[in-house]
Amino acid sequence: MKIQVKSLNKYDEDTANRVRELLIQLSRSGKDRGEIPKEWFEDLINSPYHDMLVVYADDKDIIGIATLSIVMGPIVRKIAYLEDCCRFQLSRIWYWFRTLESNAKLGQGERLL
Repeated sequence: MKIQVKSLNKYDEDTANRVRELLIQLSRSGKDRGEIPKEWFEDLINSPYHDMLVVYADDKDIIGIATLSIVMGPIVRKIAYLEDCCRFQLSRIWYWFRTLESNAKLGQGERLL
C-alpha cells in the first residue's frame, strides 16, 4: 500500500464527502451531522495559518486527515501544531494485522493477544 500525505489546496465535493465519512466514524454516536459546508474547506484552504493534510492510500482512498496550524507569538515566534488528527478505522485494522503478522514471523505474536 502506497501512503501519501498531501495538503488540500482546492475544494472538491468528492473529497468533502470522504472527509465527512471519516468524521462520522469518529463521532461517539456515529451520527451524520450532514454536509460539511464548502465555506469551511475554503476558509481552511485560504488561511495562511492552517493547512488541511489528507492521507491517501494508493492515491485514491482517504485514510486520515489532520490540520496543521501555525501559531505566532513574541517568545516562540512561529510554531506549528498538528490538530484534529484522525484516521479511517480500516487503516487501524490493517495496521494491527500487519503488526501481528510481523510479530508472528519473529515468534512474538503472543504479545499482541
